[in-house]
Amino acid sequence: MEDYAVENSPMTDSRAQRTTTASRSAHHSLTLIIVFLVGMLVGWLLFGRSDKPQTVYIGMDAQLADDDPAFGPADAPITMVEFSDFNCPVCARFTLNTLPQIQSTYGDQIRYVYRDMPIIGGSVSVQTAIAAECAADDGKFWEFHHLLFSNTQARSPEAYIGFADELGLNTSAYTTCLSDQAKYDEVILDLVYGQARDIRGTPAFYVNGQLINGAMPFEIFRTVINNELNKVGIQPPA
Repeated sequence: MEDYAVENSPMTDSRAQRTTTASRSAHHSLTLIIVFLVGMLVGWLLFGRSDKPQTVYIGMDAQLADDDPAFGPADAPITMVEFSDFNCPVCARFTLNTLPQIQSTYGDQIRYVYRDMPIIGGSVSVQTAIAAECAADDGKFWEFHHLLFSNTQARSPEAYIGFADELGLNTSAYTTCLSDQAKYDEVILDLVYGQARDIRGTPAFYVNGQLINGAMPFEIFRTVINNELNKVGIQPPA
């Protein structure tokens, strides 16, 4: 079982690549390098001279706030941010088993945000994240998210288009979206953001700023969430 860690933590490093034409790959690589270096510089300026872990929200928070898939009220007392990879078996276990327990227990007390952290499957993880982002354009992110984690061997453009068709999406527009530079950049921005927050593996979670590493049992999440509710004077569910 994964180590359990809850801490106020800073954030830094990893890479993802996608196989396309030579010119497109070069452009993508340049984009990633620039964003990565900016993230590293910000991380060094904020954390480089401090040995004490701390929670610091860097500028990308505002930039990502409206882009990341989320459910639950914006003013919920608990904000839970997951950094995840669709090719991570442990992430699938959390999504299919633990997340439904959190939803049924806390309901509208939770604002749940999903951020891409494609660090396991290389270019496949990046492309899978893009596939889900494209479904989000038609309001079907969470349905697509569930299909991906329920069908972990289906990792190809044909499979993604098949899922899109199953969900009633316009498959022509969806197919075009799969090669959209803006979607690639969005996924990479999430990745660099996670690196800047010292996310080294998936899944990882921030619950009101507290870091939980790994797909912990429901009781671990319950303890952290209940503590946060108590801090704001809300009685946790029985």
